[in-house]
Amino acid sequence: SRETAEAQMLEMNEPREERLTDTKPFSYDLVTGRTRPITASFLVDSITPRASPREMRDSWREENFGLGPLKQPLQTSRAMSSTQVEAAFGTQVARLKEQKAKAEASKYKQGLAQLQGQQAAVNMQISALRQSHDALGQACGDLERKLRAESDKVRKQARHLVQQRKLVAEAEEREAGAKKATLAVRKELESINAVLTSRTVEVSTTQQRVLKLERLLEEKTSECEKQAADLEKERAHSNKMRRESEALEERLMGMRQAHEQARIAAMQDNEARRTEESRRLATEVELAELRSAHAATQAAFERE
Repeated sequence: SRETAEAQMLEMNEPREERLTDTKPFSYDLVTGRTRPITASFLVDSITPRASPREMRDSWREENFGLGPLKQPLQTSRAMSSTQVEAAFGTQVARLKEQKAKAEASKYKQGLAQLQGQQAAVNMQISALRQSHDALGQACGDLERKLRAESDKVRKQARHLVQQRKLVAEAEEREAGAKKATLAVRKELESINAVLTSRTVEVSTTQQRVLKLERLLEEKTSECEKQAADLEKERAHSNKMRRESEALEERLMGMRQAHEQARIAAMQDNEARRTEESRRLATEVELAELRSAHAATQAAFERE
């Protein structure tokens, strides 16, 4: 009947008015006249076209056939019948439903636009994070290649340093041998000087004997000449040994200079190796920082 239909419509309007006051997003069905909350599944899979106000009016006429037209009749001086009053009330209810449906549809469109904007912002953030991740990966690759090149340089310099150390050790061995030879020559010179001293004493005693024994001069002349010849030989030998010792000393000085040059070259190589080692350590620290930044970025990307 008309009264039951109007009561049902009033009952349907009451919960909808309560939902309109709620702050949560909701959807309104223009055909059934019911509301329900908007969820993610509803936004993605359940977006369907709604009935227009004209279709709603036609469906309302079909459901409430016999209640009279929706258009309010003209007022006359004659009192309105109960049927006309009910028809006018039904028209007002339909208009109220239409207005509420429009308001809910506009709210739904606004919520959908906000969600789409948020999704676009999230997509932009994801693309930016991907670009930064790719840039960090490329930087890590460049640093790894640079580290490998520096490692090769360090290995080559280490091999060169080992060779220089071997050369220095050989030079030290040669210097030790030269020192031993010099000591032997000096000992031999000392022995020769001692012999010369003794022979000089003998010559002095011989001269004294010659002065004292002039009578034996002729007898001892041959012996003196022989001794003088021996003395000259010994002096020549001593001069020769002295020249050899001077040559050995000059050679020792040259070897000392070569050793000093080798030591300076080794110190320069050590300094270059320390510089390369510091550079390598700095490169490793920078690589560790980039790896940590890459890990943090990747963790942030995973959280997003």
